[in-house]
Amino acid sequence: MNLADLIRNRRTIHEYSDGTINRELIEEALEMGLWAPNHKMTQPWKFILLSGGTREKLSELLVKIKSEGKDLNDVAKKAIYNKMQNPTEIVAVGMHRVDSAFQQREDYATMACAIQNISLFLWEKGIGTKWSTGAAAFHPETYEMLDLDPQEIELVGLLMMGNPKKVPEVKPRVPLEQVFSVK
Repeated sequence: MNLADLIRNRRTIHEYSDGTINRELIEEALEMGLWAPNHKMTQPWKFILLSGGTREKLSELLVKIKSEGKDLNDVAKKAIYNKMQNPTEIVAVGMHRVDSAFQQREDYATMACAIQNISLFLWEKGIGTKWSTGAAAFHPETYEMLDLDPQEIELVGLLMMGNPKKVPEVKPRVPLEQVFSVK
């Protein structure tokens, strides 16, 4: 698949089928993230591959968060729990904090580009991804689980990975002429 087709056809995957992802492939994908555009070459990245025990704790945390103020039945709790168990792999994505608000914004842009690089690389290999920015990704207990100091590292999300169970349909984009001008 050429690059234009990869970009147009990559989808956010919400459901994953059984299977494994070779650890070397994950590491190669993360290495592709390191090639994202990076203003002033600050190289802010922090990637943490979540193990089974950590994912178990994260699943329980998500159920706790989603249950707050609600009376959820066991079926709903199990569905919430499975959101963290269904992807084959999950990588927590973070970036080093800096004092400059401008540089912090630039570094966040770098992280978004890194996630796109990783996602496109994996999509070419038949692996789907989802960049999750839900409550569990930023919760104080998540920082504790990952042994991260929130004063030093800012989590920007969780990157789910796995073999797509279902690939969503292409959603139409606005025509370029609606958002492009020359002055």
